[in-house]
Amino acid sequence: MVKIKMMPLCGIEVNDSSIIEFGQSRKDLINILGKGDAEIEDRIYYFENCLQLEFVDGRLAFAEVSKDENLVLSLYGINPFQMQDAEVISFLCKKCGVEDRDSQNCDNLYDFCIQSQSIAFHRGITPKDTAESIAEAKAEGCYNTEMENDYLQSKYFETAAIGMADYFKE
Repeated sequence: MVKIKMMPLCGIEVNDSSIIEFGQSRKDLINILGKGDAEIEDRIYYFENCLQLEFVDGRLAFAEVSKDENLVLSLYGINPFQMQDAEVISFLCKKCGVEDRDSQNCDNLYDFCIQSQSIAFHRGITPKDTAESIAEAKAEGCYNTEMENDYLQSKYFETAAIGMADYFKE
């Protein structure tokens, strides 16, 4: 089991021991974590590609974690992969002191970002998408009860990311 603690605007901690900070060089990172599973252009992938680290001008600028059963993520003391979208959004808005404009209407959000803390979340399908697919399947007579599980899963984000200051600036 891999443990990753996200520290917004600072970096990440891996398995309660290896601290990776934004601004570190690729060489420094490899000395800490070892060779990655893959390196593609300015990115290094670790833990079966569940951790993606991106370099800008040779320095670590971004870390993204994908939801995986062999990985435990911590961000401000919570695991955002174990909370539904609205709970994550509400918690982070309160924690970061920003206005919550999305938690009550997040069924159509693919992405959520708090720019001031360079925190972002993504999912490939939304509850709205899934509900529409279920309605279409019912209308066409090809509804499958497993589609309800897809709907429940669509309420969770699939990736969480943090970056150095202004990484997600528009």
